[in-house]
Amino acid sequence: MVDNAIDYTLMTVCKTMIKKFCPDEHDSQVLYCLRDNRNTFGMDPRCRSVVMKRLLTQNTDYRLNVRLKESCSRDIPKFCSSVIAKEKQDEEFEGKVVACLKKQYRKTRLSATCEAEILSVMREVAQDYQLDPVLVQACSVEIRNSCEDQEETVEDCLRARFMDKKIKNPECKKVTSNIH
Repeated sequence: MVDNAIDYTLMTVCKTMIKKFCPDEHDSQVLYCLRDNRNTFGMDPRCRSVVMKRLLTQNTDYRLNVRLKESCSRDIPKFCSSVIAKEKQDEEFEGKVVACLKKQYRKTRLSATCEAEILSVMREVAQDYQLDPVLVQACSVEIRNSCEDQEETVEDCLRARFMDKKIKNPECKKVTSNIH
């Protein structure tokens, strides 16, 4: 996923959308261009689906998000080394490094380049909670049982349930307390 040129599915399913929305983009920037246009009128739903899957993959393991990895190359070892040390290098980080960077963002500790990129990730997650693997994993039961069929967003539902002290799972409480 680091090199979109070898992401056969993205390049074939989204071929028409790339020509339409990203004709001058380098292959390495196509995913970001499609991300920025995924809700634009005329975006093919199949392409949007592939883009969403790629974004989820990047949010699950920061090593697959080239922009985040480069922008936060100094911040990750500085603030998230304990998270990295706990995980095996050949396994996904399940969003833990991104969650660590979000926490540091709230404390205004990140470098300007990292802050800009983590803010971009946070905006994406705000538009679709499924792009936050930590939230999805910690609150899956709560989401399924209490929030899926609500008119409000899942985040608003979780926030309201947190404020009303209705969330029982301690991990879900912790993650929900950080939703802004």
